[in-house]
Amino acid sequence: MGNTNSAQENFGILQCCSESRESARFIGTQPVQAASSSCGIGVGLDPVLIAERKGAWVIALAEGGSAHVEGGLKIGDQIVMIDDLDVNVLMKNSANDNGTQCAFALANALLGDYGTPVRIEVLRQGKVIRCAMHRAPLPKQCKWIRI
Repeated sequence: MGNTNSAQENFGILQCCSESRESARFIGTQPVQAASSSCGIGVGLDPVLIAERKGAWVIALAEGGSAHVEGGLKIGDQIVMIDDLDVNVLMKNSANDNGTQCAFALANALLGDYGTPVRIEVLRQGKVIRCAMHRAPLPKQCKWIRI
């Protein structure tokens, strides 16, 4: 059960990867605050697999978000690189963590200023796919596309 709570908390962090964050969100008892200019790409990652340090798997795309509009990412992709961040190394280096460090590092890599590019490398059906997209805010109410 402890991992379930961690996974739910991490989902809050990861959901921030896709939204413009104008107010603090709370993870456990710690606020997560980012500049109001923080923008993401509109991607939802599996919090349980992150908490278990099994990888960063795309489970949802925000309709109208950069990942959806600019293409490149698909539900079911495993993200292995975000710019210069090697996700597999990140997972291995936070082995004594409940996934929170991984979630924060992923959020920091995916978030940035409006219009800045982010390069992502994924594994899809055994093949390496490289794509690039630009960070942008999402509306407060957006539809999430899931499997």
